[in-house]
Amino acid sequence: MNLYENTIFLKESKNQVLYHGSMVQDLKILIPKIGRTPDGKQIPRIFATTDRLMALGSIQIDAGYEAIGSGYITEDGIRGLWHLKELSKDSFNLFKTKGSIYTLDASGFKHFEGGISVELISTSSVKVLKEEKINNVYNELMKLHKAKKIVMIKYDEDHPHNIYFKDKMR
Repeated sequence: MNLYENTIFLKESKNQVLYHGSMVQDLKILIPKIGRTPDGKQIPRIFATTDRLMALGSIQIDAGYEAIGSGYITEDGIRGLWHLKELSKDSFNLFKTKGSIYTLDASGFKHFEGGISVELISTSSVKVLKEEKINNVYNELMKLHKAKKIVMIKYDEDHPHNIYFKDKMR
């Protein structure tokens, strides 16, 4: 069985470097792991992004995939800020952990059908070029939120962008 069957890769990355967020520190090489892509396929892959803030907000993804919603909110055709939304009460606590943002060579990463423009995948192992260690991901995200560089929406917060996450909330 071909794991990549029906996965449509669109094009290579034009960027020189990409970023990957992880709760695991001190990695020298990232190895593809089986996981779901936005188009619903289960394939061995490494996600990376052109957006360092998205990589930071993705550090908890393995622990809290169903507990925190995320995405760019586009209004009037303009991509807005990266949003993080608690889908269950106090799920932002998952960010109260250490982690790392890894800088990776972008060659070999591709855009794929069902992914957003800043998100790419590689199906091969990737050497780490640089590691930025984060002592407390939550504190870093809160600094960015207060500086209005990202939006963090608490579970019970009345926010106009809640509509984008309504179908995922429990």
